[in-house]
Amino acid sequence: MLNYLNPKTKSENDVVEKRFTVFEQTTCKSILKAFSDDDTSKILHASMGVRHTIQEILEKLDIPHTSGYRKINILIEEGFLIKAGYVIASSGRKVNLYKTLFNNVIIDFDKKVTVYVQFPQDVLKNNAVLQMVNAG
Repeated sequence: MLNYLNPKTKSENDVVEKRFTVFEQTTCKSILKAFSDDDTSKILHASMGVRHTIQEILEKLDIPHTSGYRKINILIEEGFLIKAGYVIASSGRKVNLYKTLFNNVIIDFDKKVTVYVQFPQDVLKNNAVLQMVNAG
């Protein structure tokens, strides 16, 4: 479950973005697990606001292909990496581009673990559930 908080954080473009609190424990645990693994954390950070092919991500981060593909597929299944277009390879086939679902994740370990996320504008515009929460 997501809860809308008042805008607090400015993005790189000086636009105030809305921050959402993640209450659903399974989602919180998935986010914590993703950021606790070095490779998946690197993949998520490298893909925030930037579109890459899977091959580009693995080469840029020097992650072994077998484990890298497995981790990226888990991030896609969890919904943390989303399709963000495609490029045409030299072979003529379409290769998907991916980016993270969110612009920013804040994990607060104060009295209890709280996870906050910020979504890019295109994700907010194209997701009916987030539009309903955002309008509220």
